Amino acid sequence: MKSYREKLVVLVLVAGGLLMLLQSSLLQRARQALHPSWHTLKENTLSSTTDLAWSFYSDTEIIVPPKGNDELVVILDANGRFVAVNNISGEVIWEYTVSSGIGFPWSSNVFDLDDDLLITSLSNNTLLALDTLDGHEVWRSPLSSFRTTPDILIMDNVVIVTIFSTTSTEGYIAIYELEKGDLLWEKRLANRSYEHTFRCPYISEFIGTPAQMNSNTVCLTLFDRVEVIDASSVSEIKVVGSINQAFPSNDLPYYQAGIIYTNPNPNPRVQYYNLASNERGELPASCQTQRAAQPVTPHEGELLIANGCNELFILQSLNPQALPEWIFRSDADLAAPFVTTNGKNGFLLNSRAEIIEVNLSTGELLGILSTTPSKLQLGKLTNSLVSNALYLYAIMDGHTLFVLQTQ
Repeated sequence: MKSYREKLVVLVLVAGGLLMLLQSSLLQRARQALHPSWHTLKENTLSSTTDLAWSFYSDTEIIVPPKGNDELVVILDANGRFVAVNNISGEVIWEYTVSSGIGFPWSSNVFDLDDDLLITSLSNNTLLALDTLDGHEVWRSPLSSFRTTPDILIMDNVVIVTIFSTTSTEGYIAIYELEKGDLLWEKRLANRSYEHTFRCPYISEFIGTPAQMNSNTVCLTLFDRVEVIDASSVSEIKVVGSINQAFPSNDLPYYQAGIIYTNPNPNPRVQYYNLASNERGELPASCQTQRAAQPVTPHEGELLIANGCNELFILQSLNPQALPEWIFRSDADLAAPFVTTNGKNGFLLNSRAEIIEVNLSTGELLGILSTTPSKLQLGKLTNSLVSNALYLYAIMDGHTLFVLQTQ
């Protein structure tokens, strides 16, 4: 039998736990009343291998999906403020506010980072490099004048800056040295010609160029063709070939092993083009909706597909013609691509502000993380789901970030 003192301690512990639950509930209600667009956790039935690590709330709208590495994730808000948050603890490590602003984001790639540097462009025609670990400024370099916000891509030892061309403005591509910010190469593009820049490693063997195999090649989708640029040598950057085909795509194309994948609007089917056989095809979709598929996301030798019919499946990247072994059908519209961290479980974000977990071997539903309010104001950049090897980052309505850790 417990003594009076032991019973008192138990009562105090129980009361303390209830008080903490009550305080947490009251805090969530107060937060929701003050900020109705902020999402709070409602229920979490995700699998035992997936943990909700922490959440982050921003008063100012987060304007593009976050980017992270093994140590931290970086968020950019509408005031030009970068916030770096520790992946494990959720603590803010550093902040940096861009005084001249970033500009309107035409895509999700207005900044990029690796383990050492974060690169972005400023509205005053400047390329800026920050130290990823503490946020201090490393270098600045002048950019050619432009009217639209550039895309930024870090690729090994170079930074690739590309500017979308409109009916009245030229497109532009420039390549800078990553370490010091020196301009290495640039080229202007005709009005309405440039759309996307994407990695296309080892593509040379498929386009009839000299057999110089390297991973530092980047592809530019133009109005009527694709140009391939070799950036493997900083002293000799050059266009090494082209593909005389148009590749319209709502989002960034994806390339792997001689195949280019796109998601043209308003086709619900992911399209692909096999460079070796010069054949086009499309991945399965069971409807005729006027909604584009989500961009393809890779994991090792597999591709995660989310079509415009709210159907999800995986395919082997070397065999896109094969029928999927399973198809998971979402009963709500998808708000982001289908992603994975470990290759075992896949995740999707739907219009009900739910994160859905799916077994990638069987297509079985594993669990749901639901939030309040239970609806997203659908926006291409303000609702997102991105991942790396360990963490999943979910942005909801541009103000709430949920971070999940997988085992």
